[in-house]
Amino acid sequence: MSGTGTHRKYIFMGFMLLSLLKLQAQEVSLMNQVQIKPVAFKADSEKLKADTLSIRWSKLINLNAHRVLNNWWPEYADRRNEDGWIDFGYLENNSKTGEFGPETRGGIRPAAQNAYAVSVAVFTDVYGANYIGFSRNEAIGFIKTIVGSLARDHLANGGIGHAWGNQWQSSQWASKCAVAAWLIWDYLDKDTQLAIQTMIAHEADRLLDIPPPSASENYRSNTHAEENGWDGTCLQTAVALLPGLPRTATWLEQSVKYRINSLATADDVTSDSMVWGKPLSDWVNGYNIDNLGALGNHAAYPHPDYMASAIRHAIEGALFMGLAGLDVPAPNFYHCDLVYGNLTDYPWKGDTCIYLPDGQIYWPIDQEYDWRFEYLTYGLADAGSSFYGFDTKSTLKGSDWEEKHTRLALRDEKMAFISSSAYLLHWLAATDYKPGR
Repeated sequence: MSGTGTHRKYIFMGFMLLSLLKLQAQEVSLMNQVQIKPVAFKADSEKLKADTLSIRWSKLINLNAHRVLNNWWPEYADRRNEDGWIDFGYLENNSKTGEFGPETRGGIRPAAQNAYAVSVAVFTDVYGANYIGFSRNEAIGFIKTIVGSLARDHLANGGIGHAWGNQWQSSQWASKCAVAAWLIWDYLDKDTQLAIQTMIAHEADRLLDIPPPSASENYRSNTHAEENGWDGTCLQTAVALLPGLPRTATWLEQSVKYRINSLATADDVTSDSMVWGKPLSDWVNGYNIDNLGALGNHAAYPHPDYMASAIRHAIEGALFMGLAGLDVPAPNFYHCDLVYGNLTDYPWKGDTCIYLPDGQIYWPIDQEYDWRFEYLTYGLADAGSSFYGFDTKSTLKGSDWEEKHTRLALRDEKMAFISSSAYLLHWLAATDYKPGR
């Protein structure tokens, strides 16, 4: 009887191993084919033209696209190799060494963000060729060169010089590069398309083995809310672009874990409240904010910019899933209402909230004081709070604050890729998509 049971056990184990090998072979076969499909939604252009906030964001997009193509791009346009690609890795300043190796931020990050910014402008048809001074076709050529270069230079594709990947922020850059490519998908050659999906799948896969970090008692000086946020967005980007892979469900579950940990409080660590099918304590490794909805970074508490930035990543992850027509997991905006409510309504030092009545930003601390002018980040947080409905703890709602912050951003001619995410969110709102959660 014992021998028979052992025999059955080995048969079962063999069956499971064969099933696993078959699944892995299926995934390898799928990854050798182009799986990503172009965005299928179409926006109501008349609705966008009638929306003051959309118009403001479109102006900010073009301000940034003008800077990218006229000031940033000329420094690199002539540095293509014999195959037409640029090794952005050689530009890097690898002086900061993080837990996962050198921090590559000098060339890869701005290249990915700039490609994304211009790609959104082209995709949404707000690209102003006459103002910017480059035709639409020239802008598409720019995007193709950047995303093709970055994808090929990712270590998952062998690199073209100074390969990048598996680094502290590389998931964030891979996400921006992949979405930039996705928005002009039909203009890319098959080799670039395959390199893009290999890159984003690799960055998502590596996060499956990395627990979301928690600052816990150090949350006032070095929160991990933001990095959990961008890693969660990378996983959601992979879900959006590659929904047909067998491991997509695993990416989605891990993205939920990163989202919950991003803005977890100390109370969450021991909570038995059910979230997405499991007790909250099963999801949480530690905490990154306090019960006020505040956090700190760079030894500065509270740090309003990092509070808004953590929200920004949750919005972008949901946005990219929305572009694929997917429902957003309910925990995606876990505690975003708490943090956003702190920005809008919590009286620091007695009676002054971070969001001032005229839209300017009150900085309760002296350190990094100039960061208070990051109106684009706050404006995206406002837009997302309105669209996704996490402005419930705010007396004045997200769209009202968005009006104030976009007005100030235009006044000061703020230029960054974040304006592209905000406009893309308004573009999505003008389609038939409804954010189910």
